[in-house]
Amino acid sequence: MALTWGPQYKFNVMFLCNHNSCRSQMADGWLRTLRGSASVGVASAGIVGGTAVKEGAITVMKEAGVDISSFTSDAMADFKAEDFDVVISCCGCGSKLDGEKEVWKKRAVFMDWNLDDPPAIDPGDLSAYKRVRDECKVKVQELLDMLSKPYGPHYKKNVMFLCNHNSCRSQMADGWLRELRGSASVGVASAGIVGGTAVKEGAIKVMKDAGVDISSFTSDAMADFKPEDFDVVISCCGCGSKLDGDKEVWKKRPVFMDWNLDDPPAIDPGDFSAYKRVRDESKAKVQELLDMVQKTYGPHYKKNVMFLCNHNSCRSQMADGWLRALRGSASVGVASAGIVGGTAVKEGAITVMKEAGVDISSFSSDAMADFNPEHFQAVISCCGCGSKLDGDKEAWKKRPYFADWNLDDPPAIDPGDLSAYRRVRDESRAKVTELIQLLSAESPAANTAGLDEVINSNDMVVFSSSSCPFCQKALAALRDAGYSPKVVEDFDQSALSAKCGSTSVPKVFVKQNFIGGCNDGGMGGTLPLLKNGKIKELMGK
Repeated sequence: MALTWGPQYKFNVMFLCNHNSCRSQMADGWLRTLRGSASVGVASAGIVGGTAVKEGAITVMKEAGVDISSFTSDAMADFKAEDFDVVISCCGCGSKLDGEKEVWKKRAVFMDWNLDDPPAIDPGDLSAYKRVRDECKVKVQELLDMLSKPYGPHYKKNVMFLCNHNSCRSQMADGWLRELRGSASVGVASAGIVGGTAVKEGAIKVMKDAGVDISSFTSDAMADFKPEDFDVVISCCGCGSKLDGDKEVWKKRPVFMDWNLDDPPAIDPGDFSAYKRVRDESKAKVQELLDMVQKTYGPHYKKNVMFLCNHNSCRSQMADGWLRALRGSASVGVASAGIVGGTAVKEGAITVMKEAGVDISSFSSDAMADFNPEHFQAVISCCGCGSKLDGDKEAWKKRPYFADWNLDDPPAIDPGDLSAYRRVRDESRAKVTELIQLLSAESPAANTAGLDEVINSNDMVVFSSSSCPFCQKALAALRDAGYSPKVVEDFDQSALSAKCGSTSVPKVFVKQNFIGGCNDGGMGGTLPLLKNGKIKELMGK
Protein backbone atom coordinates (compact mmCIF):
# COMPACT_ATOMS: atom_id res chain seq x y z
CA MET A 1 0.00 0.00 0.00
CA ALA A 2 1.30 3.45 -0.89
CA LEU A 3 2.49 5.58 1.98
CA THR A 4 0.12 8.35 3.00
CA TRP A 5 3.09 10.64 3.61
CA GLY A 6 6.56 11.14 2.18
CA PRO A 7 8.59 13.21 -0.29
CA GLN A 8 5.86 12.90 -2.91
CA TYR A 9 3.92 15.49 -0.88
CA LYS A 10 4.80 19.18 -0.60
CA PHE A 11 4.03 19.15 3.14
CA ASN A 12 3.78 16.29 5.61
CA VAL A 13 1.80 16.36 8.86
CA MET A 14 2.23 14.13 11.90
CA PHE A 15 -0.63 13.87 14.42
CA LEU A 16 0.48 12.67 17.85
CA CYS A 17 -1.28 11.56 21.00
CA ASN A 18 -0.33 9.20 23.79
CA HIS A 19 -1.33 5.86 22.22
CA ASN A 20 -2.55 6.74 18.69
CA SER A 21 -5.91 5.24 19.52
CA CYS A 22 -8.49 8.01 19.16
CA ARG A 23 -7.83 11.75 18.69
CA SER A 24 -4.80 11.43 16.43
CA GLN A 25 -6.64 8.77 14.40
CA MET A 26 -9.65 11.03 13.85
CA ALA A 27 -7.37 13.92 12.82
CA ASP A 28 -5.54 11.60 10.42
CA GLY A 29 -8.83 10.49 8.88
CA TRP A 30 -10.11 14.03 8.52
CA LEU A 31 -6.98 15.25 6.77
CA ARG A 32 -7.07 12.43 4.24
CA THR A 33 -10.73 13.23 3.57
CA LEU A 34 -10.54 17.03 3.45
CA ARG A 35 -7.24 17.60 1.64
CA GLY A 36 -8.70 17.03 -1.82
CA SER A 37 -5.95 17.73 -4.35
CA ALA A 38 -3.74 19.53 -1.81
CA SER A 39 -0.26 18.01 -1.68
CA VAL A 40 -0.33 17.28 2.04
CA GLY A 41 0.80 13.94 3.40
CA VAL A 42 -0.27 12.64 6.80
CA ALA A 43 0.58 10.07 9.44
CA SER A 44 -0.33 9.58 13.09
CA ALA A 45 1.44 7.94 15.98
CA GLY A 46 1.55 7.44 19.74
CA ILE A 47 4.27 9.08 21.82
CA VAL A 48 4.15 6.26 24.35
CA GLY A 49 3.43 3.68 21.65
CA GLY A 50 0.62 2.20 19.56
CA THR A 51 -2.28 0.13 20.89
CA ALA A 52 -5.47 -0.18 18.83
CA VAL A 53 -7.93 2.25 17.29
CA LYS A 54 -10.91 2.81 19.63
CA GLU A 55 -14.23 1.42 18.39
CA GLY A 56 -15.93 4.64 19.43
CA ALA A 57 -13.64 6.65 17.15
CA ILE A 58 -14.26 4.27 14.24
CA THR A 59 -18.05 4.48 14.78
CA VAL A 60 -18.42 8.26 14.95
CA MET A 61 -16.05 8.86 12.05
CA LYS A 62 -18.03 6.35 9.95
CA GLU A 63 -21.22 8.27 10.81
CA ALA A 64 -19.50 11.36 9.34
CA GLY A 65 -18.59 9.47 6.19
CA VAL A 66 -14.93 8.74 7.01
CA ASP A 67 -13.75 5.12 7.32
CA ILE A 68 -10.77 4.69 9.65
CA SER A 69 -11.45 1.03 10.42
CA SER A 70 -8.34 -0.09 8.51
CA PHE A 71 -6.00 2.39 10.22
CA THR A 72 -3.20 0.95 12.30
CA SER A 73 -2.08 2.26 15.69
CA ASP A 74 1.63 3.03 15.46
CA ALA A 75 4.44 4.21 17.68
CA MET A 76 6.22 7.55 17.18
CA ALA A 77 9.51 5.70 17.54
CA ASP A 78 8.87 4.13 14.13
CA PHE A 79 9.01 7.54 12.40
CA LYS A 80 11.63 10.24 11.87
CA ALA A 81 10.88 13.81 12.90
CA GLU A 82 12.75 15.26 9.91
CA ASP A 83 10.24 13.63 7.54
CA PHE A 84 7.47 15.98 8.75
CA ASP A 85 6.98 19.73 8.32
CA VAL A 86 4.06 20.02 10.74
CA VAL A 87 3.66 18.20 14.06
CA ILE A 88 0.36 18.38 15.95
CA SER A 89 0.01 17.15 19.51
CA CYS A 90 -3.70 16.34 19.68
CA CYS A 91 -3.95 15.78 23.40
CA GLY A 92 -1.72 18.22 25.24
CA CYS A 93 1.03 15.64 25.24
CA GLY A 94 3.64 18.07 23.94
CA SER A 95 5.15 18.17 27.44
CA LYS A 96 6.19 14.56 26.94
CA LEU A 97 8.36 15.53 23.98
CA ASP A 98 11.52 16.17 25.94
CA GLY A 99 15.02 14.79 25.82
CA GLU A 100 15.72 13.00 22.56
CA LYS A 101 12.05 13.41 21.59
CA GLU A 102 12.33 17.19 21.60
CA VAL A 103 13.23 17.22 17.91
CA TRP A 104 9.53 16.64 17.18
CA LYS A 105 8.74 20.05 18.67
CA LYS A 106 11.40 21.71 16.53
CA ARG A 107 9.78 21.12 13.17
CA ALA A 108 8.67 24.09 11.03
CA VAL A 109 5.25 24.12 12.71
CA PHE A 110 4.36 22.59 16.09
CA MET A 111 0.93 22.96 17.69
CA ASP A 112 -0.76 21.47 20.74
CA TRP A 113 -4.50 21.20 20.14
CA ASN A 114 -5.23 19.82 23.61
CA LEU A 115 -8.42 18.01 22.59
CA ASP A 116 -10.39 16.20 25.29
CA ASP A 117 -9.96 12.42 25.57
CA PRO A 118 -13.29 10.80 24.56
CA PRO A 119 -12.63 7.34 26.06
CA ALA A 120 -11.98 8.96 29.44
CA ILE A 121 -15.04 11.22 29.55
CA ASP A 122 -17.73 9.74 27.30
CA PRO A 123 -20.93 8.95 29.26
CA GLY A 124 -21.67 5.94 27.06
CA ASP A 125 -23.68 7.56 24.26
CA LEU A 126 -20.65 8.57 22.16
CA SER A 127 -21.49 12.25 22.65
CA ALA A 128 -17.91 13.07 23.72
CA TYR A 129 -16.55 11.22 20.70
CA LYS A 130 -18.86 13.18 18.39
CA ARG A 131 -17.96 16.54 19.93
CA VAL A 132 -14.22 15.92 19.67
CA ARG A 133 -14.68 14.53 16.15
CA ASP A 134 -16.34 17.79 15.07
CA GLU A 135 -13.79 19.98 16.88
CA CYS A 136 -11.05 18.00 15.19
CA LYS A 137 -12.62 18.52 11.75
CA VAL A 138 -12.63 22.29 12.24
CA LYS A 139 -8.99 22.32 13.31
CA VAL A 140 -7.88 20.11 10.42
CA GLN A 141 -9.65 22.38 7.93
CA GLU A 142 -7.93 25.42 9.47
CA LEU A 143 -4.61 23.60 9.17
CA LEU A 144 -5.23 22.79 5.51
CA ASP A 145 -6.22 26.40 4.85
CA MET A 146 -2.92 27.54 6.36
CA LEU A 147 -0.89 25.06 4.33
CA SER A 148 -2.59 26.20 1.13
CA LYS A 149 -1.29 29.75 1.56
CA PRO A 150 1.84 30.53 -0.50
CA TYR A 151 3.59 31.85 2.62
CA GLY A 152 3.44 31.26 6.36
CA PRO A 153 5.04 29.32 9.23
CA HIS A 154 4.93 26.10 7.23
CA TYR A 155 7.84 27.48 5.20
CA LYS A 156 11.33 27.84 6.68
CA LYS A 157 11.75 31.26 5.06
CA ASN A 158 9.21 33.73 3.69
CA VAL A 159 9.78 36.44 1.09
CA MET A 160 7.71 39.56 0.43
CA PHE A 161 8.08 41.33 -2.93
CA LEU A 162 6.98 44.98 -2.86
CA CYS A 163 6.41 47.64 -5.48
CA ASN A 164 4.15 50.65 -5.63
CA HIS A 165 0.92 49.01 -6.79
CA ASN A 166 1.69 45.25 -6.98
CA SER A 167 0.83 45.30 -10.64
CA CYS A 168 3.93 44.24 -12.56
CA ARG A 169 7.48 43.83 -11.17
CA SER A 170 6.50 42.35 -7.81
CA GLN A 171 4.02 40.04 -9.55
CA MET A 172 6.67 38.71 -11.93
CA ALA A 173 9.09 38.15 -9.03
CA ASP A 174 6.34 36.37 -7.07
CA GLY A 175 5.62 34.13 -10.06
CA TRP A 176 9.27 33.33 -10.59
CA LEU A 177 9.84 32.34 -6.97
CA ARG A 178 6.88 29.95 -6.99
CA GLU A 179 8.17 28.49 -10.25
CA LEU A 180 11.85 28.20 -9.33
CA ARG A 181 11.72 27.16 -5.66
CA GLY A 182 11.06 23.50 -6.41
CA SER A 183 11.14 21.66 -3.09
CA ALA A 184 12.84 24.56 -1.28
CA SER A 185 10.87 25.61 1.80
CA VAL A 186 10.49 29.25 0.79
CA GLY A 187 7.12 30.98 1.01
CA VAL A 188 6.24 34.07 -0.99
CA ALA A 189 3.77 36.94 -1.25
CA SER A 190 3.72 40.26 -3.08
CA ALA A 191 2.02 43.55 -2.33
CA GLY A 192 1.79 47.23 -3.18
CA ILE A 193 3.16 49.85 -0.80
CA VAL A 194 0.58 52.37 -2.00
CA GLY A 195 -2.05 49.68 -2.49
CA GLY A 196 -3.19 47.01 -4.92
CA THR A 197 -4.69 47.71 -8.36
CA ALA A 198 -4.62 44.95 -10.97
CA VAL A 199 -1.97 42.76 -12.55
CA LYS A 200 -0.77 44.27 -15.84
CA GLU A 201 -1.71 42.33 -18.93
CA GLY A 202 1.80 42.81 -20.28
CA ALA A 203 3.24 41.09 -17.21
CA ILE A 204 0.77 38.22 -17.53
CA LYS A 205 1.62 37.80 -21.23
CA VAL A 206 5.42 37.76 -21.00
CA MET A 207 5.39 35.47 -17.96
CA LYS A 208 3.08 33.09 -19.83
CA ASP A 209 5.52 33.20 -22.77
CA ALA A 210 8.16 31.96 -20.28
CA GLY A 211 5.89 29.19 -19.02
CA VAL A 212 4.70 30.84 -15.78
CA ASP A 213 0.99 31.57 -15.32
CA ILE A 214 0.28 34.56 -13.06
CA SER A 215 -3.17 35.27 -14.52
CA SER A 216 -4.89 34.20 -11.28
CA PHE A 217 -2.69 36.33 -9.03
CA THR A 218 -4.38 39.10 -7.08
CA SER A 219 -3.02 42.61 -6.59
CA ASP A 220 -2.87 43.24 -2.87
CA ALA A 221 -2.00 46.04 -0.48
CA MET A 222 0.99 45.87 1.87
CA ALA A 223 -1.32 47.05 4.64
CA ASP A 224 -3.01 43.64 4.54
CA PHE A 225 0.19 41.85 5.62
CA LYS A 226 2.38 41.81 8.73
CA PRO A 227 6.12 42.43 8.30
CA GLU A 228 6.97 39.98 11.08
CA ASP A 229 5.63 37.16 8.90
CA PHE A 230 8.51 37.64 6.44
CA ASP A 231 12.24 37.01 6.72
CA VAL A 232 13.16 38.70 3.45
CA VAL A 233 11.65 41.88 1.99
CA ILE A 234 12.48 42.92 -1.56
CA SER A 235 11.59 46.33 -2.94
CA CYS A 236 11.41 45.59 -6.66
CA CYS A 237 11.21 49.15 -7.91
CA GLY A 238 13.40 51.40 -5.83
CA CYS A 239 10.41 52.20 -3.64
CA GLY A 240 12.25 51.45 -0.41
CA SER A 241 12.41 55.18 0.26
CA LYS A 242 8.64 55.11 0.74
CA LEU A 243 9.01 52.73 3.66
CA ASP A 244 9.27 55.40 6.31
CA GLY A 245 7.32 56.19 9.47
CA ASP A 246 5.22 53.24 10.58
CA LYS A 247 6.16 51.42 7.37
CA GLU A 248 9.84 51.38 8.24
CA VAL A 249 9.46 48.05 10.05
CA TRP A 250 9.41 46.41 6.62
CA LYS A 251 13.02 47.52 6.10
CA LYS A 252 14.02 46.06 9.47
CA ARG A 253 13.47 42.44 8.56
CA PRO A 254 16.57 40.17 8.59
CA VAL A 255 17.11 40.83 4.88
CA PHE A 256 15.99 43.91 2.96
CA MET A 257 17.02 44.63 -0.62
CA ASP A 258 16.01 47.21 -3.23
CA TRP A 259 16.35 45.68 -6.70
CA ASN A 260 15.42 48.93 -8.46
CA LEU A 261 14.02 47.20 -11.57
CA ASP A 262 12.76 49.40 -14.39
CA ASP A 263 9.00 49.91 -14.73
CA PRO A 264 7.86 48.16 -17.95
CA PRO A 265 4.45 49.92 -18.26
CA ALA A 266 6.22 53.28 -18.15
CA ILE A 267 8.93 52.56 -20.72
CA ASP A 268 7.74 49.76 -23.01
CA PRO A 269 7.63 50.91 -26.68
CA GLY A 270 4.66 48.67 -27.40
CA ASP A 271 6.42 45.43 -28.37
CA PHE A 272 6.74 44.08 -24.81
CA SER A 273 10.54 44.28 -25.06
CA ALA A 274 10.79 46.16 -21.73
CA TYR A 275 8.48 43.65 -20.08
CA LYS A 276 10.61 40.77 -21.39
CA ARG A 277 13.88 42.35 -20.28
CA VAL A 278 12.62 43.04 -16.76
CA ARG A 279 11.06 39.56 -16.62
CA ASP A 280 14.45 38.01 -17.37
CA GLU A 281 16.30 40.31 -14.94
CA SER A 282 13.77 39.37 -12.28
CA LYS A 283 14.26 35.66 -12.93
CA ALA A 284 18.03 35.97 -12.44
CA LYS A 285 17.61 37.90 -9.18
CA VAL A 286 15.03 35.48 -7.83
CA GLN A 287 17.33 32.54 -8.54
CA GLU A 288 20.18 34.32 -6.71
CA LEU A 289 17.81 34.97 -3.81
CA LEU A 290 16.76 31.32 -3.64
CA ASP A 291 20.38 30.23 -3.69
CA MET A 292 21.06 32.56 -0.76
CA VAL A 293 18.11 31.62 1.46
CA GLN A 294 18.75 27.90 1.03
CA LYS A 295 22.19 28.26 2.58
CA THR A 296 22.34 27.07 6.17
CA TYR A 297 23.71 30.45 7.24
CA GLY A 298 23.68 34.00 5.96
CA PRO A 299 21.94 37.37 6.26
CA HIS A 300 18.52 35.68 6.15
CA TYR A 301 19.18 34.62 9.75
CA LYS A 302 19.29 37.08 12.65
CA LYS A 303 22.31 35.30 14.15
CA ASN A 304 24.86 32.94 12.58
CA VAL A 305 27.07 30.39 14.34
CA MET A 306 30.33 28.83 13.15
CA PHE A 307 31.46 25.58 14.80
CA LEU A 308 35.19 24.96 14.45
CA CYS A 309 37.48 22.03 15.15
CA ASN A 310 40.74 20.89 13.60
CA HIS A 311 39.42 18.96 10.60
CA ASN A 312 35.61 19.40 10.69
CA SER A 313 35.21 15.67 10.93
CA CYS A 314 33.42 14.92 14.20
CA ARG A 315 32.72 17.37 17.05
CA SER A 316 31.93 20.39 14.90
CA GLN A 317 29.76 18.22 12.63
CA MET A 318 27.71 16.91 15.56
CA ALA A 319 27.25 20.44 16.91
CA ASP A 320 26.20 21.63 13.42
CA GLY A 321 23.66 18.80 13.17
CA TRP A 322 22.25 19.51 16.62
CA LEU A 323 21.76 23.20 15.93
CA ARG A 324 19.87 22.49 12.70
CA ALA A 325 17.70 19.93 14.52
CA LEU A 326 17.02 21.96 17.66
CA ARG A 327 16.72 25.57 16.49
CA GLY A 328 13.04 25.24 15.55
CA SER A 329 11.76 28.70 14.63
CA ALA A 330 14.80 30.44 16.13
CA SER A 331 16.47 32.55 13.43
CA VAL A 332 19.93 31.06 13.91
CA GLY A 333 22.05 30.04 10.93
CA VAL A 334 24.91 27.57 11.19
CA ALA A 335 28.03 26.29 9.46
CA SER A 336 31.02 24.23 10.55
CA ALA A 337 34.59 24.09 9.36
CA GLY A 338 38.11 22.83 10.07
CA ILE A 339 40.82 25.24 11.16
CA VAL A 340 43.48 23.08 9.53
CA GLY A 341 41.15 22.06 6.71
CA GLY A 342 38.34 19.67 5.83
CA THR A 343 38.72 15.89 5.55
CA ALA A 344 35.60 13.71 5.84
CA VAL A 345 32.83 13.23 8.38
CA LYS A 346 33.63 10.33 10.73
CA GLU A 347 31.38 7.29 10.36
CA GLY A 348 31.13 7.07 14.15
CA ALA A 349 29.70 10.60 14.30
CA ILE A 350 27.21 9.80 11.54
CA THR A 351 26.11 6.60 13.31
CA VAL A 352 25.53 8.03 16.78
CA MET A 353 23.78 11.14 15.46
CA LYS A 354 21.49 8.92 13.40
CA GLU A 355 20.69 6.95 16.56
CA ALA A 356 19.52 10.25 18.08
CA GLY A 357 17.36 11.05 15.07
CA VAL A 358 19.70 13.52 13.33
CA ASP A 359 21.04 12.69 9.87
CA ILE A 360 24.44 14.27 9.12
CA SER A 361 25.43 11.77 6.44
CA SER A 362 25.14 14.38 3.68
CA PHE A 363 27.22 17.01 5.49
CA SER A 364 30.45 18.08 3.82
CA SER A 365 33.76 18.60 5.63
CA ASP A 366 34.94 22.13 4.84
CA ALA A 367 37.89 24.38 5.52
CA MET A 368 37.66 27.52 7.64
CA ALA A 369 39.58 29.34 4.90
CA ASP A 370 36.47 29.10 2.69
CA PHE A 371 34.42 31.27 5.09
CA ASN A 372 34.46 34.91 6.18
CA PRO A 373 34.46 35.49 9.96
CA GLU A 374 32.38 38.65 9.52
CA HIS A 375 29.44 36.51 8.44
CA PHE A 376 29.14 34.98 11.93
CA GLN A 377 28.07 36.52 15.23
CA ALA A 378 29.07 33.47 17.29
CA VAL A 379 32.15 31.28 16.87
CA ILE A 380 32.55 28.07 18.85
CA SER A 381 35.81 26.14 19.04
CA CYS A 382 34.56 22.64 19.78
CA CYS A 383 37.88 21.06 20.59
CA GLY A 384 40.09 23.46 22.47
CA CYS A 385 41.62 24.57 19.20
CA GLY A 386 41.09 28.27 19.91
CA SER A 387 44.82 28.59 20.53
CA LYS A 388 45.36 27.94 16.83
CA LEU A 389 43.38 31.04 15.94
CA ASP A 390 46.28 33.42 15.89
CA GLY A 391 47.80 35.75 13.31
CA ASP A 392 45.43 36.37 10.42
CA LYS A 393 43.04 33.77 11.91
CA GLU A 394 42.58 35.80 15.09
CA ALA A 395 39.61 37.61 13.52
CA TRP A 396 37.55 34.50 14.27
CA LYS A 397 38.10 35.06 18.02
CA LYS A 398 37.05 38.70 17.73
CA ARG A 399 33.44 38.02 16.84
CA PRO A 400 30.75 39.25 19.31
CA TYR A 401 30.60 35.82 20.97
CA PHE A 402 33.46 33.32 21.12
CA ALA A 403 33.64 30.18 23.27
CA ASP A 404 35.91 27.14 23.47
CA TRP A 405 33.90 24.07 24.47
CA ASN A 406 36.96 21.81 24.65
CA LEU A 407 35.01 18.60 23.93
CA ASP A 408 36.92 15.32 23.94
CA ASP A 409 37.91 13.82 20.59
CA PRO A 410 35.89 10.60 20.10
CA PRO A 411 38.03 9.09 17.30
CA ALA A 412 41.09 9.38 19.55
CA ILE A 413 39.60 7.84 22.71
CA ASP A 414 36.69 5.60 21.72
CA PRO A 415 37.27 1.98 22.87
CA GLY A 416 35.46 0.63 19.82
CA ASP A 417 31.87 0.56 21.07
CA LEU A 418 31.04 4.18 20.14
CA SER A 419 30.57 5.05 23.82
CA ALA A 420 32.88 8.07 23.55
CA TYR A 421 31.02 9.26 20.46
CA ARG A 422 27.70 8.97 22.30
CA ARG A 423 28.94 10.82 25.36
CA VAL A 424 30.35 13.71 23.32
CA ARG A 425 27.19 13.72 21.18
CA ASP A 426 25.06 14.22 24.30
CA GLU A 427 27.41 16.83 25.76
CA SER A 428 27.29 18.69 22.46
CA ARG A 429 23.51 18.62 22.43
CA ALA A 430 23.32 20.20 25.89
CA LYS A 431 25.75 22.95 24.91
CA VAL A 432 23.96 23.65 21.62
CA THR A 433 20.62 23.92 23.45
CA GLU A 434 22.12 26.53 25.81
CA LEU A 435 23.65 28.38 22.86
CA ILE A 436 20.32 28.58 21.01
CA GLN A 437 18.65 29.97 24.13
CA LEU A 438 21.42 32.55 24.49
CA LEU A 439 21.25 33.68 20.86
CA SER A 440 17.45 33.71 20.79
CA ALA A 441 17.18 35.96 23.84
CA GLU A 442 15.99 39.45 23.02
CA SER A 443 18.88 41.89 23.04
CA PRO A 444 18.40 45.41 24.38
CA ALA A 445 17.77 47.97 21.68
CA ALA A 446 21.06 48.99 20.11
CA ASN A 447 22.09 52.63 20.29
CA THR A 448 22.62 53.79 16.70
CA ALA A 449 23.31 57.43 17.62
CA GLY A 450 27.04 57.09 16.93
CA LEU A 451 26.46 55.58 13.50
CA ASP A 452 23.82 58.17 12.66
CA GLU A 453 26.22 60.99 13.50
CA VAL A 454 28.82 59.64 11.07
CA ILE A 455 26.26 58.93 8.35
CA ASN A 456 24.58 62.33 8.66
CA SER A 457 27.85 64.29 8.59
CA ASN A 458 29.31 62.63 5.48
CA ASP A 459 28.00 62.34 1.93
CA MET A 460 29.37 58.82 1.53
CA VAL A 461 30.24 56.36 4.31
CA VAL A 462 31.57 52.81 4.03
CA PHE A 463 31.52 50.60 7.13
CA SER A 464 34.35 48.25 6.28
CA SER A 465 37.02 45.77 7.36
CA SER A 466 40.57 45.69 6.06
CA SER A 467 40.42 41.88 5.89
CA CYS A 468 37.23 41.78 3.80
CA PRO A 469 37.83 41.39 0.02
CA PHE A 470 34.31 42.63 -0.78
CA CYS A 471 35.00 45.80 1.19
CA GLN A 472 38.19 46.45 -0.73
CA LYS A 473 36.42 45.78 -4.03
CA ALA A 474 33.60 48.24 -3.24
CA LEU A 475 36.05 50.90 -2.02
CA ALA A 476 38.25 50.54 -5.11
CA ALA A 477 35.23 50.90 -7.39
CA LEU A 478 34.03 54.04 -5.58
CA ARG A 479 37.48 55.60 -5.68
CA ASP A 480 37.91 54.72 -9.36
CA ALA A 481 34.63 56.54 -9.98
CA GLY A 482 36.10 59.67 -8.36
CA TYR A 483 34.52 59.45 -4.91
CA SER A 484 36.30 59.76 -1.56
CA PRO A 485 34.12 57.89 0.93
CA LYS A 486 34.50 58.11 4.69
CA VAL A 487 35.80 54.67 5.72
CA VAL A 488 34.81 53.41 9.19
CA GLU A 489 36.38 50.21 10.56
CA ASP A 490 35.80 50.74 14.28
CA PHE A 491 32.06 50.64 14.89
CA ASP A 492 29.36 49.11 17.10
CA GLN A 493 28.32 45.89 15.32
CA SER A 494 25.03 45.59 17.20
CA ALA A 495 24.13 49.12 16.16
CA LEU A 496 25.01 48.34 12.54
CA SER A 497 22.87 45.20 12.69
CA ALA A 498 19.95 47.20 14.15
CA LYS A 499 20.25 49.77 11.38
CA CYS A 500 20.86 47.48 8.40
CA GLY A 501 19.66 44.03 9.46
CA SER A 502 23.06 42.30 9.63
CA THR A 503 26.66 42.85 10.68
CA SER A 504 28.26 41.76 7.39
CA VAL A 505 30.37 44.37 5.63
CA PRO A 506 30.70 46.47 3.60
CA LYS A 507 27.70 48.64 4.45
CA VAL A 508 27.59 51.70 2.20
CA PHE A 509 25.59 54.89 2.75
CA VAL A 510 25.23 57.64 0.15
CA LYS A 511 23.58 60.91 1.18
CA GLN A 512 22.13 59.07 4.23
CA ASN A 513 20.64 56.34 2.00
CA PHE A 514 21.73 52.75 2.72
CA ILE A 515 22.61 51.48 -0.77
CA GLY A 516 23.79 48.01 0.30
CA GLY A 517 27.04 46.09 0.28
CA CYS A 518 29.35 45.34 -2.59
CA ASN A 519 26.99 43.58 -4.98
CA ASP A 520 23.58 43.52 -3.30
CA GLY A 521 21.46 44.56 -0.30
CA GLY A 522 19.96 47.96 0.43
CA MET A 523 19.09 49.64 -2.88
CA GLY A 524 20.94 47.01 -4.89
CA GLY A 525 24.62 47.22 -3.92
CA THR A 526 27.58 49.46 -4.74
CA LEU A 527 28.76 47.94 -8.01
CA PRO A 528 25.28 47.66 -9.62
CA LEU A 529 24.40 51.22 -8.58
CA LEU A 530 27.66 52.60 -9.91
CA LYS A 531 26.91 50.88 -13.20
CA ASN A 532 23.33 52.16 -13.55
CA GLY A 533 24.15 55.69 -12.41
CA LYS A 534 22.07 55.63 -9.24
CA ILE A 535 25.01 56.67 -7.02
CA LYS A 536 25.75 59.59 -9.33
CA GLU A 537 22.09 60.58 -9.09
CA LEU A 538 22.10 60.37 -5.29
CA MET A 539 25.30 62.39 -5.03
CA GLY A 540 23.89 65.00 -7.38
CA LYS A 541 26.84 64.82 -9.75
